[in-house]
Amino acid sequence: MSKSTHFDIQALLTTAPDQNLPQWRNLYHQIKTAILTDKLKADLRLPPSRTLAKQLSLSRNTIISAFDQLIAEGYLVAKQGSGTYVANISPDQQFFTPTPTKPPAPKKLNLSQHGMEMAAVKRASFNQTWRYIPFQSSLPDLTQFPRAEFAKLLSQVTKTAAIDQLDYNYTGGLKPFKQAIATYLGASRGVICQPEQVLIVSGSQAALDLTARLLIDKGNDIWFEHPGYGGAHSVFAAVGANFHAMPIIDDQHQFAAAINSCPHPKLAYITPSHQHPTGATMSLKHRQTMLQLAEERNFWLIEDDYDSEYRYDGRPIAALQGLDQSHRTIYIGTFSKILSPALRCAYMVLPPQLVNPFTAASFNAGINVPNIIQLALTEFINNGQFTSHIRKMRVLYNERRLTLLSAIDQHLSQYIKPMSTNAGMHFAVKIIHPKLQILGDTQIAKHLRQNDISIRALSLYGLTPLPPTQQGLLLGFAPFTPAQLTQATVKMANIFTKLCHA
Repeated sequence: MSKSTHFDIQALLTTAPDQNLPQWRNLYHQIKTAILTDKLKADLRLPPSRTLAKQLSLSRNTIISAFDQLIAEGYLVAKQGSGTYVANISPDQQFFTPTPTKPPAPKKLNLSQHGMEMAAVKRASFNQTWRYIPFQSSLPDLTQFPRAEFAKLLSQVTKTAAIDQLDYNYTGGLKPFKQAIATYLGASRGVICQPEQVLIVSGSQAALDLTARLLIDKGNDIWFEHPGYGGAHSVFAAVGANFHAMPIIDDQHQFAAAINSCPHPKLAYITPSHQHPTGATMSLKHRQTMLQLAEERNFWLIEDDYDSEYRYDGRPIAALQGLDQSHRTIYIGTFSKILSPALRCAYMVLPPQLVNPFTAASFNAGINVPNIIQLALTEFINNGQFTSHIRKMRVLYNERRLTLLSAIDQHLSQYIKPMSTNAGMHFAVKIIHPKLQILGDTQIAKHLRQNDISIRALSLYGLTPLPPTQQGLLLGFAPFTPAQLTQATVKMANIFTKLCHA
């Protein structure tokens, strides 16, 4: 015999309703919680839908929708001609647990060795929330993203894509996209490659991670720029690489220091066209030396060409890869700085002997780029919109760069001195005021952030502490209007004046 249905079910439904959910969903959650907390006992016969609707002041359709979902999930059982009953759920089926009164004691994480190393690496990003704050670096002006044009292309290629282009892609990118990138790189960057050498990946960080995992074993030695890009440092640290510094002094890579520290590295990571963070450009002589060292000492070169399209004095410097006769250079480029990081699209140009292993690994790692995005970008490049957008942004960013340089000359010349400023979306400045040098760039950056000025200290990028004469600050200018840049410069000058006269 079933248990009585004469009870006040409303008193048992104590879970507070979520105002963002429909009524039937709220009722479903309330009944489910009451069953799993044993307030509604097994085999209890629930009131008919009409009765329950009246009790709860809900429509009968709301009751039926909630019951149907609970029956489908096994919490209720409908018996023909008899009614609806609470299912008999055994203890091992009750996955629900009430909210604990206090947090559980932390348990040891059962991570792999590689997982522990990845989790231990300091975040490469210094910004926790997104908003434009002068002088954030590494950000394009996202208000200039060609929304209408790109939306039109996405719509077009979605309609016209071949059936096989809607399938998985096992070849590291669509052939037309690889061809478009190879043609563009040959004309604009002096890269020498066949389309088959191009690998499409979901961002430059994915490219670096893939490279690190395929080429570096724990304990392998690498040469790394000092100061150097934090995102690359995080990736190579996670696989257990041993870092040996290539100091950047007076805009030049100091190879002798790296050779003395480690004569035979497994690879060298470099940003030769616009060194991150100092902005230095590696000279032709030093590029030739770098390639000669790689051949003589048998190591790979990773050329990260993250924002070289933006050069303001003459044409962009040709890529180091185009000078490489020994096929030791892995070239990395990205659409994040030109268009938007949201596209999650970057590319690698691989030496021929690395194409097959990198392509297979990229698919297994799940870092491929959606085919629809690739098709849209292919059209964007082939119809000339890509190069037009670059020209437009180069003019816009140059205006902002010149505004910032003028403002520094007018308001900050006694405190800081710009370093290399003829490329990219940021430049670094040296700290030249004695009192500020004593304070140090990390403390200066802290003071500025407290006053809503986003500045990164060059010391954050060092493998070892930077001496006071090499310390400085990183100023991004790309996403900020001339008025914002001037206003922030005046604000920074006032802060520096207070710090120097404290």
